[in-house]
Amino acid sequence: YKDGLADMNEAIKIIPTNADFYYQRAMIKKKQGNNDQAIGDLDNAIILDDKQATYYLERGMLHTASKNNSDAANDFAQAQLLNPDNE
Repeated sequence: YKDGLADMNEAIKIIPTNADFYYQRAMIKKKQGNNDQAIGDLDNAIILDDKQATYYLERGMLHTASKNNSDAANDFAQAQLLNPDNE
């Protein structure tokens, strides 16, 4: 994950407005167990592109893991609104 994280950090430096770069870095941080940092990156991804259900779904799962059920429920509801066909 070290190399992937370095690549995403560099990509964000070059194109800081690319939401997917923040999402990808969040997924690396999630795998490393850095849930709070992953949530921060997902926050940034959502600020840049608030129409991606996956961003909300992943952040909701991280909130669930952190026992932050209210925020998790809000994220799951938003993900459902954006992608109503996804159970």
